Amino acid sequence: MGELKDRKTLALTASGDIEENSLHQWEWLYGHDAVVQGIKVTLKTIKGEDPFDDEHGFDVFEGTGAGEGALKLNLADAILQAHGEDIKKIDDIELDASPDAGRSVDVTITVTLVDESTHVIRGGL
Repeated sequence: MGELKDRKTLALTASGDIEENSLHQWEWLYGHDAVVQGIKVTLKTIKGEDPFDDEHGFDVFEGTGAGEGALKLNLADAILQAHGEDIKKIDDIELDASPDAGRSVDVTITVTLVDESTHVIRGGL
């Protein structure tokens, strides 16, 4: 069984700000919680916009106009490039491009981490 004990990151609010506790101290996430938040950040990051790693993120330009299979592959590539050492497998990627959503796509990704925990991650593109 893999270990995620050394994974640590700052907790983020839904808007992407650093979360603070009542004493105005930064909140931290550890282990699989840190990895899950990292995957969410990867999906919200457009490839090339991270000034410290221009290969990090989802390539929206490659995904634009692509079929469902190509879009799923692009999502899996982005996740595995950023978090591959922590992920045992990507169990499922579901896309929901409802007519009411305009040009956005709702994404549900199920991953199993190396510590054998399974997580469902929801977001939009």
